[in-house]
Amino acid sequence: MHSGVDDQTIQEFEDQLFSQILFAQSKFNCIRAPDPKRAEGAFTEAKRMQSLRGCDFELPALLSGNGHGPFVELQDGSVKLDLIGGIGPYLLGHSHPLQIRAHLKAARASIINSTNFLPIALATETAQALIELAQPSNLQHCWFCGSGSMANDSALRLISHHRKDKNRLLAFKQSFAGRSIGMQSITLGSKNENGFAIDYITFPDDEKNTQIALKELSELLTNYPNSYAAFHGELLQGEAGIHLPHPAGIKKVLSVVKDNDITVWIDEVQTFARTPTPFIFQVLDLSDVIDICTIGKAFNLSAVLFSSHYKIGAGLGGTFQGPVAALIYANDMIRLLRHGNFFGRYGRIAKIEDQIRLMFSQINKEFEPHFKFLARGLGTMWALQVGKSDQKTIDLLISDLFNNGVMLWRAGRDPYYLRLLLPLTITPEHIVMIKDIFTNTLNQAKYLE
Repeated sequence: MHSGVDDQTIQEFEDQLFSQILFAQSKFNCIRAPDPKRAEGAFTEAKRMQSLRGCDFELPALLSGNGHGPFVELQDGSVKLDLIGGIGPYLLGHSHPLQIRAHLKAARASIINSTNFLPIALATETAQALIELAQPSNLQHCWFCGSGSMANDSALRLISHHRKDKNRLLAFKQSFAGRSIGMQSITLGSKNENGFAIDYITFPDDEKNTQIALKELSELLTNYPNSYAAFHGELLQGEAGIHLPHPAGIKKVLSVVKDNDITVWIDEVQTFARTPTPFIFQVLDLSDVIDICTIGKAFNLSAVLFSSHYKIGAGLGGTFQGPVAALIYANDMIRLLRHGNFFGRYGRIAKIEDQIRLMFSQINKEFEPHFKFLARGLGTMWALQVGKSDQKTIDLLISDLFNNGVMLWRAGRDPYYLRLLLPLTITPEHIVMIKDIFTNTLNQAKYLE
């Protein structure tokens, strides 16, 4: 389905532009030091941007707009390996052909943004493709939202409508639900949101914590019978440090939740399309218990998916579905993921996971017993515990890795972790390069001894 003017001459110009842009961007394919002629101007521009924002950058970087695959150029002329992807949106890395095509196709449309009030026709195709990707499950409806936080707010709106007689929510400890005012309540543990009191249970990452979670859940259900409207949970806790659930444990916990007629609301804003199946609830064989699921980040759109039981007969609000280019890209990306051998035990994401796991295992062997270098992850989402994993150690290591050509960020809190969200365009050659940079950086890092 096209969006906007359909003309042969325009198509020919688009094809020429596509080829020229892709060729020019493909030149950014190796790590490069800053250009002294650009460094001062880049520093001034970064300071100006920080002043306008009212806060400093998390990393001392402004993107130039150039990059290719996992490589990205900064305003100072340096080129680095981007292993954090803007904390999620850059699933296919930089200047992927689908991204370039999406921008060029979007220029044909009469609008920049598609809205929920007057959506472009392509939104229908994109929503249908997303629902199909979530099967088998009870998720049959899709509402696009302006951000992951707004998708979670929309989910809460659905729950509020259908559970008017309930006044409590359940969530995992160390949950992350977003940065809107509403979702901050779950994220920060404020105990109250939108008229709901919020209670927390332990994340079941092993058998011991599963038993603790089940005991806590039982006590809460006894103390507050018939009071819980919904359970909110990340099945993989990203911001907390890539905490993976115990497969049997998470099933036990959600089984109790479901048996007590509590809505199961799963937050996949960060995990969507980063695990060996499109949704992590599919990895864990939980499709039959999900009532509502939220996505964002890698999709470059955000949405709430829900079962027919949660329809409310009206829209959920929010003006923007997303830019036309984002809708085109999302639709094409789903097609690529479905037909490009990305999923399954022998798919590309599983292979990347195996390669990353082996790389970090080799690094750990090289540096033990001097200090810990422990990795955990699933698909393209990884966290690293390094040394004491205090904030000073992690921040110094992030800075050293940045200076040596790798961009990543941190997660967790006491302990802190290095966090990686790798692009699907990463190759074995890139992984060798990453291993060398980690090894050389750790060898230079005397503060880790």
